[in-house]
Amino acid sequence: MKLVTALIQPFMVDRLSRALIQVSITGFTVSDARGYGQGAEGQSDYLTPRSKFEIAVLDEHTDMVISAILACVSTRQEDDGMIFVTQLSEAVNIRTGERNRDALTALAD
Repeated sequence: MKLVTALIQPFMVDRLSRALIQVSITGFTVSDARGYGQGAEGQSDYLTPRSKFEIAVLDEHTDMVISAILACVSTRQEDDGMIFVTQLSEAVNIRTGERNRDALTALAD
């Protein structure tokens, strides 16, 4: 299992949400964030507004999710954002108690 974290421009939230649903990703979290990165030189407001998507996926869906994010939100501009992929050691569905693969596939039910 992987956790795909995407930091994107806030105006792209609805667009990315629709794209993820279209590729059958039925669960993700979106939150407001602020960040500072390589493209921030010379900006008077150095903490740039971002939206952070967190998407827990099975290993075999990782590339599909990354491709969907890139196709959806890339403008080829300096401030497009970043994608990070980390290994998840465990996932537990609070309602059902299901774990790992079963917990993630239960999100689709």
